[in-house]
Amino acid sequence: DKAIVLAPRLAEAYNGRGYVYARQSQFDRAIADYDKAIELDPRLVIAYDGRGLMYRNKGEFDKAIVDFTKAVELDPNYAKAYFNRAYAYNKKGDKAQAKSDLEKCIQLSTDAELTKAAKQLLERL
Repeated sequence: DKAIVLAPRLAEAYNGRGYVYARQSQFDRAIADYDKAIELDPRLVIAYDGRGLMYRNKGEFDKAIVDFTKAVELDPNYAKAYFNRAYAYNKKGDKAQAKSDLEKCIQLSTDAELTKAAKQLLERL
């Protein structure tokens, strides 16, 4: 909150508070902060990914997929968004799209834990 008071036009401050709300399972408050971060900086990839995760956690998979898609449009090498979108596609029953996104995630990822998670989910499809 203090960062937002000091810099109310700083998208990263809203993104950071959104992350804190997300960790507290306050999904609607997190979404509101991610919305504000995106309003202030429409190219802030992590805000789309964060908001997508909140929608996914709420079971709003179509909205989640829209945000994850925007994240990969802005940064085609953002492996985490491919993983998150794959998870949402899988929950919707679209195994083919989930598989495609998981393969892309594995191809791009430099994070061993993310790669492992993607491979495990791919094996279960």
